[in-house]
Amino acid sequence: MSAIEQKEDWLLSRREGIGGTDAAAICGLSPWKRPIDVFVAKVEPLDVEPPSAAMWWGSFLESGVRRRYQEETGERVSHGKWLAPMFPDRALPFGANTIVRGAEAWQFATPDGVLKGARKGLEIKTSSSRGPEWGNVGSDEVPAHYLIQCVWLMAVTEIPLWDVAALFRGSNMEVFSLRRDSDLEQSVVERCRAFWHENVLKGIPPDVDESESYGKYLARKHSLGNDVMIAPTPEIDLWAAELHAAGLAIEEAEQSKRLAANKLMELLGDDLGALTQVGKVAWVRPKPRRTTDWEGVATQLKAPDDLIFAYTREKPSAPYVRGWFGKEGV
Repeated sequence: MSAIEQKEDWLLSRREGIGGTDAAAICGLSPWKRPIDVFVAKVEPLDVEPPSAAMWWGSFLESGVRRRYQEETGERVSHGKWLAPMFPDRALPFGANTIVRGAEAWQFATPDGVLKGARKGLEIKTSSSRGPEWGNVGSDEVPAHYLIQCVWLMAVTEIPLWDVAALFRGSNMEVFSLRRDSDLEQSVVERCRAFWHENVLKGIPPDVDESESYGKYLARKHSLGNDVMIAPTPEIDLWAAELHAAGLAIEEAEQSKRLAANKLMELLGDDLGALTQVGKVAWVRPKPRRTTDWEGVATQLKAPDDLIFAYTREKPSAPYVRGWFGKEGV
């Protein structure tokens, strides 16, 4: 089986249940995914996108962080296919990976490592910076989305302790220790259970939120459309008023922003900038950029229309809703 086929099998298996990163998104705490992203991935999967650079490096560095963790703690850590024997009745091997099922068939976990005797789990993270959301070394203070992910891993594997080994800036590894919290675990599991049964299995998307992801979902869903204008309902009136008010607030904020920028340009004059109580303000003077007018080049060279057409690509634009307010809207 090729690496691509293994990846597709892996993703297909994950569509059959909820995993740790899904749980964080369902709880509204993931900085990368929203509940609608999880819904689409399970119910209406799109083409698999290649991993981002950050994801690629995170995966590449995982083995090094695991090795460093073992050296510093003296613990033996099993991972990948070697996890299967630890969960003989609940392991689903996929190539070099292992999915662990929980008490309910839709509950999935993919641990980065499990210590000998299955007495503690290991989650590996990499970050280019160390923000205030990380606590002291050895504490249980980790970013909320990582906390929920570990809560889910402990719930599914029933392992009561979980370490998070975080590599900061590519050279500084710190270890944080989490303990199973039954109340938080119950809350997370109940929320995910409701999402799985009420949204995924019934094919009903979660409630609309303000995310760009949800906008893209609705744009895809209603991309064809028709030319029918409908009578406004009280709810349409309500949200039209919200859209109008938000537009006015943005316009007012943009005017304030332009005024502030103009005042600062006047005050800074030829000087580069200043360090203020709220941060640095400074001129940005970009260098001229060279661009090529390829249409002009083709015309100058008298390229035939069929050649121009052959190299012309149509870029689709996503549909969207806008409002015409004031005199235009009457």
